[in-house]
Amino acid sequence: MTTGFGVLPSFVHPWMSGGSLHDFIQREPKLSAQKKLDILYQVADVHNEGIVHGNLTGAVYGSQISVVL
Repeated sequence: MTTGFGVLPSFVHPWMSGGSLHDFIQREPKLSAQKKLDILYQVADVHNEGIVHGNLTGAVYGSQISVVL
């Protein structure tokens, strides 16, 4: 937990060793549509609980990569 990102305390997590969401989907081409939807639903659940995030992305910062689910 850290401070300095506004009025609320923040959690800062290390970079994922497995890479970005884009990297994961590229490595798992047989990932079912249901599994992809599960990922989206998990993010939606976090938002519905009032939890927000700053820079949660599916690609490396500054890249022009898009992830198509």
